[in-house]
Amino acid sequence: MIQRGYSYSTSFAIEELPGNTPMSLAGCTATFCVRIGPEGSKIFEFPATISTPATNGEATVDLTPAQTATIKKGSGRAWLKVVSGSSAKNYGEHDITVSD
Repeated sequence: MIQRGYSYSTSFAIEELPGNTPMSLAGCTATFCVRIGPEGSKIFEFPATISTPATNGEATVDLTPAQTATIKKGSGRAWLKVVSGSSAKNYGEHDITVSD
């Protein structure tokens, strides 16, 4: 749950299949995305940090109180968008609730 006006942190560990080995995120950028409502048209996006070394496949999200205050209240979905060159893929999509 994200509480508006408070700090929020989470992390993602992305693995290659088959084999469940860490996916290299070298050269990639990562964005934490939140969409409120079943068909919400507004997607809130925040930069994520790819952990060092990038070959470990881990990214962290650390939102400030000012950032969480911008997210609309309600239930929806959140995920990590990873961009490599012109290719973007989403990982770790999950339910999320945003409250005051």
